[in-house]
Amino acid sequence: VYLAAANNRTVIKIGYASWIYAREETLREQGYGGHWDWEILCWVKTQNAGQVEREISHLFSQHRISGSYIKGYEVQEAVEMFSYDVDKAIKLFENYARDKLGLDATLTNSL
Repeated sequence: VYLAAANNRTVIKIGYASWIYAREETLREQGYGGHWDWEILCWVKTQNAGQVEREISHLFSQHRISGSYIKGYEVQEAVEMFSYDVDKAIKLFENYARDKLGLDATLTNSL
């Protein structure tokens, strides 16, 4: 489960992927949500990635935003994005990982 940021770190995305390193590149290539500068800031490895993604996303639910992008020649609606302070988002992500999962989130500068 990862926390990514785009648009000069004013937009965040919570998601999960098997290959974290490849996901950052895919987000950029797709221009996910209309943004091309995605970077994964932190992540945690867990068996229940879908559930954890939903629970972390719920922490930001009041700040949900959407955008569109092209995938396979079709316009897609991106709804897993939030307008939220990136430093506060990282803290919430880290606290969730520690308090709920008993894990330390891995912080990255840039993959």
